[in-house]
Amino acid sequence: MTVVNRRNFVVSAAAASAAFSLNGTMELVPAAYAQNTSQPSVKRFTIGDIEVIAVNDGVWTREHTDDFIANATIADTKKALAEGNVDPGLISMGMTVLIIKTKGKTYLIDSGTGGQIVPTAGCLLQSLKLADVTPEQIDGILLTHFHADHIYGMMVGTSDERVFPKAQMIASADEFNYWTQPDIFKEQPQRRHSYIKRIHSFFPKWKSMCHLVSGEQEVIPGVRIIPAFGHSPGHSVFHISSGADQFFYLGDTANVPALFVRNPQWHVFYDQDGPGAEATRRKMFDRMVAEKALCACTHFPYPSVGRIQRDGKGYVYAGV
Repeated sequence: MTVVNRRNFVVSAAAASAAFSLNGTMELVPAAYAQNTSQPSVKRFTIGDIEVIAVNDGVWTREHTDDFIANATIADTKKALAEGNVDPGLISMGMTVLIIKTKGKTYLIDSGTGGQIVPTAGCLLQSLKLADVTPEQIDGILLTHFHADHIYGMMVGTSDERVFPKAQMIASADEFNYWTQPDIFKEQPQRRHSYIKRIHSFFPKWKSMCHLVSGEQEVIPGVRIIPAFGHSPGHSVFHISSGADQFFYLGDTANVPALFVRNPQWHVFYDQDGPGAEATRRKMFDRMVAEKALCACTHFPYPSVGRIQRDGKGYVYAGV
């Protein structure tokens, strides 16, 4: 591994694979790297011939309240955070977006918050600048799902103008059809209505730029979309592979590792289908273990890249 500087590292997925085993871990970067930050940041690595850049959009920190997890007590969750060496009084979630460079084109996976959710998140464009990527260079945006913190980064302020003017939007047809249905407001809580209105205004206007996908298939060279429903009705995972290397961007399959990797049975407040999200989480984690694959979840501590390992009845996350 070649360390370039605090904001930029290069590591081969094959080298990372060699450094890990199911019996233990070897840190490839200092532990201080794996922490949430509101500052623009860039981490580079490769998956075979595909260049991947983890870019930071910031951090979302909220008070730890008793409604955050539906099927666990606040005492249980605070204990789990403390055991994971995390402040038990707060929920801190990173905001990692990926840049993928393959076959001469440049893509994003998700687009972050657009600075429209919390003041400590919204530095995606500054991070892209650090990566020497302009919005005009983005050929496509692969969307894991349509929750606000994943789509607002495509929108200029509260308008329907596009931040990435040339980018095709690639997403699950199930996700698109669910969020754009006329009667959705009847089944969604009031707290979601404002961003559903944004979806209804933005996406139909640009539907000609949307590539909607059903089932599992390759959507760009070396990248497959995998249905991973539960967190939302069309939530998707993206599998990046080149040669012997592979990597999974898990989106919101889980968020805080100390909570939902250790305890995959817990249902976070944001999961629209708790049992469905749990089933997907276990399925994807088991696949990570079996294939010894590198992975990232949007809200894991930045830069969000690591491995899932088995640990008793649960799992453990080892960041690289």
